[in-house]
Amino acid sequence: MIPRRAYLVRGGPGTGKTTLGIHCLLAGPHSESLFITLGEAEEQLRFNAERSGLAMDNVAVLDVSPGQLSIADSTYNLLESWDVEGNAIHDRILDYVREHRPKRILIDSLSQMRYLSADAFQFRKQILSLLRTLTEEGATVIFTSEESDDGDEQALPFLSDGVISLEPTAHGRLCRITKFRGSGFAEGAHFYQLDENGMTLHPRLIPNHFSAPTAIAK
Repeated sequence: MIPRRAYLVRGGPGTGKTTLGIHCLLAGPHSESLFITLGEAEEQLRFNAERSGLAMDNVAVLDVSPGQLSIADSTYNLLESWDVEGNAIHDRILDYVREHRPKRILIDSLSQMRYLSADAFQFRKQILSLLRTLTEEGATVIFTSEESDDGDEQALPFLSDGVISLEPTAHGRLCRITKFRGSGFAEGAHFYQLDENGMTLHPRLIPNHFSAPTAIAK
């Protein structure tokens, strides 16, 4: 992945979005990585990662799950304004990143932000502001999203620099790259597997991009 850009990993439940994101975090110095969770608790995240062979011992985890942040506004408590909490999560993430300066960030999952926004415009505005600021602060960002036909979710690929889609099929799990600004990529479907070693990708063979050893006649 190109540094200081934002990449979307999308797919249904159990397709390995979080696993792929953790691989990205662990590819560099672990102390420079940050896992931002909007759903699963930190203890459960670390347990599941270790079971997948991806121990996150030195990776920081920031839990901004809805309901985790305390907001002093009494009007918010009375009216349960989800939009207020969405802005609080946005600001909490930026404050943490500006203080700790992580180089790699995984946000799992940005789909949760949609439920905290008043409308589609506010959702896109928050996400665009968040991704731009994080990359301007020097971070490479990977964010996950559930595969959905919802119009708001369909806007996320346009806000990212790259899109990686994961999907289960009758023939196995498939990975597709459909967007990657600033670089070429191998198109089509690539098989992958999930096991105790995390995710293993098997790139498909592309004509003229591979060759067999040539025998030399004597």
